[in-house]
Amino acid sequence: MNLDLHGVTLLIIETQCHKLARLAVQDCLKVADFGDIIIASDNFNILRIPGAQHIRVPNWSDKTGYCKFLWHDAARYVKTPQCMIIQWDSWIINPQSWSSKFLEYDYIGSPWRFKDDFNVGNSGFSLRSKRLMDYLYNNQEKYPITNPQEDSLLCRSYQGQIIKETDFHWAPEKLAHQFSFEVNKQYPDPFGFHGIFNWPEVLSSEKLIERLTIAKENEYISSPDRFWYPVFQFVEENFNANVTYNKEFWTDENIELAASRNQKGPLHPFELIEKHLPIKETDKVLDFGCGTGQIAKAIVEKYNCTVIGADLSDSMKTLALDYVDSNKFGVCYPNELTNVKDYFDYIICVFVLQYSPIPDQDLQLMYQCLKPGGKLLIINNINRTVPTMEYGLLRDSINVLELIGKYFKFEYTDFSETSYWLIGEKL
Repeated sequence: MNLDLHGVTLLIIETQCHKLARLAVQDCLKVADFGDIIIASDNFNILRIPGAQHIRVPNWSDKTGYCKFLWHDAARYVKTPQCMIIQWDSWIINPQSWSSKFLEYDYIGSPWRFKDDFNVGNSGFSLRSKRLMDYLYNNQEKYPITNPQEDSLLCRSYQGQIIKETDFHWAPEKLAHQFSFEVNKQYPDPFGFHGIFNWPEVLSSEKLIERLTIAKENEYISSPDRFWYPVFQFVEENFNANVTYNKEFWTDENIELAASRNQKGPLHPFELIEKHLPIKETDKVLDFGCGTGQIAKAIVEKYNCTVIGADLSDSMKTLALDYVDSNKFGVCYPNELTNVKDYFDYIICVFVLQYSPIPDQDLQLMYQCLKPGGKLLIINNINRTVPTMEYGLLRDSINVLELIGKYFKFEYTDFSETSYWLIGEKL
């Protein structure tokens, strides 16, 4: 049975990606019954939906035209209390996650990563009240469209003033995460999503190929001189099934860059080690993904303890041995640790899991090698970029944080916009 959303109008405004927009609308209509459907477009030969209002608009030269229609015209056509806005790269993916609480607010969209009161949110898949749309329509001079990013303009530039002067309410972040995700997924099965870069996570291989095939034919997305081309290229390449993991990515010009890092100043990870890990001379430390040995050298020199560096790359292990230059330091391949159990007092894993071809396997290995009561330090980027032979560093959708939580509990954590660090022990 479809969701009953008769109090909601489904709105899409599209003049560039008509075929993909039609698919996005159809995906929503498969799971929900709306009070009305509004299609604003310049091409109804392709983007025509039975039973919808079809409003002809120009093929605008930039997104400012889109914003002006949304703020200054759309309110005249919306008759329901709420309006759900989608785009060619956004639609409903988990109808079971719908909540009537979404309707209690005047605006809800995927949270960004800002650490302030104006983090909700992205409008590519969003829900806003008819009365908020009317308010913007009736106060055009007070709230002018000064840039084409209407969600940033509304939710970050104008939200504070609007809330101060009215009784409009933006949804809290926790509920907004349930509603949708774009760059900051925190709810397991959000109601909807936005972003072509999320297609591989929300589409089956068959459906992904279907949409990428259409995208290739669209000059707005696939032409190298177009705004969307880097994003399209990123998705098409990063999730190509026929890629080969490159364990020697850090070679040639990359190896020189890696080696040069050893000449730089104090390494922030070592400050965390000094503060949180009470290493003694008798302890054994595993530097998992040791790279050129920068951290291992600092540990050996500071604590005079035994350190083993594990790395897939032969080049990295050679550099590490030369750089650390101590009989307290040795190297190995990760798979040489398979039969090691409850051996290491500390394991350091710094900016490694984001590159690992199978991070779950690496975490199992670290779990096995760490003594009960031993400590693990992980520092990692939020987004994974896996080295491949064909395309260099490519992103996939594996959630490393979720995998870490299967094996370890943490007593110290910290997050930034792009990375995080965790210190803890085995579950």
